[in-house]
Amino acid sequence: MNPYTRQLRFIREQIRFVLFCLICVLPSCIVVVKERGQRSEQPVRCDVMTVQPVASLSTYTYMATIQAEAQIPLSMPYGGTITEVCVQPNSKVRQGDVLLRVDDTSARQALTSARAALTQAQDAMRRTQPLHEKGLITDIQMVDLQTKLDQAQAACVAAERQVRQSVLTAPQNGLVTFDALHVGQHLTPEVPVMTLLNLSGFTAVVHVPETEIAALHLGDSATLAIPAMQTDGLHAQLSRIGVQANSLTHTYPVEAYICNPPAGVLPGMVGALTVLRPERSAIIIPQRCVTMLPDGPAVWGLTADNLAERRPVTLGAYQADGVQVLSGLNSGDRLVTAGYQNLYHHAPVEPTDR
Repeated sequence: MNPYTRQLRFIREQIRFVLFCLICVLPSCIVVVKERGQRSEQPVRCDVMTVQPVASLSTYTYMATIQAEAQIPLSMPYGGTITEVCVQPNSKVRQGDVLLRVDDTSARQALTSARAALTQAQDAMRRTQPLHEKGLITDIQMVDLQTKLDQAQAACVAAERQVRQSVLTAPQNGLVTFDALHVGQHLTPEVPVMTLLNLSGFTAVVHVPETEIAALHLGDSATLAIPAMQTDGLHAQLSRIGVQANSLTHTYPVEAYICNPPAGVLPGMVGALTVLRPERSAIIIPQRCVTMLPDGPAVWGLTADNLAERRPVTLGAYQADGVQVLSGLNSGDRLVTAGYQNLYHHAPVEPTDR
């Protein structure tokens, strides 16, 4: 066989092989094209929600100590030696009740002297006034007598006040607390010896770290739990925020007024104060909508023509009602919440709005 004939036979065998391959592959290609055509024609039913920003809440919980709304330190302005202690520690008192008495002997002697001096000055003024009217007493002498009368009146008032203040009384209703006081004990002037607690209201005192103090504001709502009272969810409101930090702990004192304290609550009890702080509006979506891909989280959204498209998102904090989306979704976007397992890029969707 000559070379020309061998070459012609080789070409014929190559043509037969190519035709055989085409005959084998062509039917499968036709099936794939048909499947794609059918898939594009049948919309996928999916549950869809419209994204709306919602206001989220941040919570801060601190250990709290209960204290009376008002704590009034009581002292004896002139001091003295105790002659009688009229109440017991941690006793309830009413306004005007006598709490303590000190020796008033010196005060009463001073009052007697002051009253005598006042009587003498008044008598001198009464005798001298007619002489001054007749010109027998100069104006300078009258001014001197009037000055002595004024001084005697002031000394008498001061002596009367000292006698009254030798008895310590309750300025208002409350609970009086103090350390041991005994008859014969000497009291230093203006040094508190008792504390009157106003039990008409209570506050919860907490110490807030410097990294969180800026997030709190007066009037923020809070809830208080007191284990000793077996109470939970008491409503409170921030009433004072300290501006001076503790030099050792770097915490700021914060007080919350307890709106409806339960009966039996006492100063010194401990509890847990949870401050509720509204944050800026954020987009919260159900966690089931998020698909984790190798390049990050993503969700399925819808275009205006109801075509599916995958959108990468940046997630924030997880919450009880979902997860916060920091970027990738905007208010008004439509999000697929169920049925996205059969979606592909630009797949037609039959939405069921929720």
